[in-house]
Amino acid sequence: MKKLLLASVATLAIAAFAAGQAQAADAQDSGLKLTVGGYLSVQGAYVSQSDSVGQPGHNLAKTDIFQYGELHFTAEKTFDNGLTVGYEGVLDDGTDSTAGGNVLASFRQDFAYFSGNWGRLEAGQNYSPLYYMSMGAPAVNDEFDSIDPDFSLVSITSANTSLTGGSTGVASSLAASHVGTGNYATVGFTPFYRDGQDALLADKVVYYTPRFNGFQLGADYAPSPNRTGDGTKSALSGMVGDNLPATTGAGVQDERYDIAAGYDGTFSGVGVKASGGYGHSTLEDAATSYLGGKDEQGYIGGAQLSYMNWTLGGGYVWDNNGQKFTSGTLSANGDTKIWNAGLGYAVGPYHAGVTYQQSSTDVLRDISTVVASDDQLKRWVVGGGYKVAPGVDLETTLQFDKYQTANPSGANANPLGNNNATVFTVGSTVNF
Repeated sequence: MKKLLLASVATLAIAAFAAGQAQAADAQDSGLKLTVGGYLSVQGAYVSQSDSVGQPGHNLAKTDIFQYGELHFTAEKTFDNGLTVGYEGVLDDGTDSTAGGNVLASFRQDFAYFSGNWGRLEAGQNYSPLYYMSMGAPAVNDEFDSIDPDFSLVSITSANTSLTGGSTGVASSLAASHVGTGNYATVGFTPFYRDGQDALLADKVVYYTPRFNGFQLGADYAPSPNRTGDGTKSALSGMVGDNLPATTGAGVQDERYDIAAGYDGTFSGVGVKASGGYGHSTLEDAATSYLGGKDEQGYIGGAQLSYMNWTLGGGYVWDNNGQKFTSGTLSANGDTKIWNAGLGYAVGPYHAGVTYQQSSTDVLRDISTVVASDDQLKRWVVGGGYKVAPGVDLETTLQFDKYQTANPSGANANPLGNNNATVFTVGSTVNF
């Protein structure tokens, strides 16, 4: 019995040792390790804007509290052969109108990536190189005037525009005149990166070269960038329609590609960053007499100079938005032009700055008669912040916005569509 007991104990010990070795081997050969991060921004705001009857700010509250947050899921591992394999998903706040306007979370970005000394390859739903490689003014506050601001607090929708449009800002019926709605928060006025619209987050393949002497190239290809026009894609829906007529959706675009180049270097203590890029997608079935669309294309360009604690920069975006407007003998090309410039200062936990941005979109507008209109938005942002602790920022901004529509100085002026606004914000962003 004693020998049997000792043999049993020895067997258990060997089994335990073998199991430990197996677990160590499994740990060594295991897959990607998942980490979770993100941020939450809470901002208190006072907004004073044009509020006469019929104007954008009429009967709108002046004070409120806003919040926006994201969860970032990242899994990555570098193998012995030098190949790094990873996954990234970004879960953000969103509003689902089918759920009564309740705020729901949805994946905005969802892609895999592979990288090595040969560069980086991405596949899935992510922004294009025009987004990641674009340059502009140094942001005063990431929540309000960065490349991807979380908050837009000023209304720029004209209250007396009678012809409303679809997602591209044209009349939904082909038989009707193609007249702009005037609400361009989604095509240039709010973010500075606007190019590609739906293509920004379409399923795509992206490649970035390694950086050589400060230079880098990025390029992507999206087979079907317009999700809403081609029908919502999912793993169960199969292939989307091809060469769709305009009646399927206004401005259906296909075969999107982008290319961008950037530089990052230092000369005599002065940091230099610069970039430029181009994007193009093709209007499907243009021969079907679709009067409100064209191939979408856009350009970006910008630069920043930094010395000691100062950064000076600016940028430019042009995008034709894949649309055009016609009504009788009048026409408008639908182009959006944006430029900005700014100066930032940072020392220790403190930062401050000022930026100016000007945007314009060429449309036709229906007031009492259809008129050509170069809708414009001019915006100043002054602000600063203090880093209370790692990952915890206190921030404040003072913003001045001036929106004008329908030939504001001409005979067909539309004062009810104009908006002069002053915005003051105080808030905090917590990163984790």
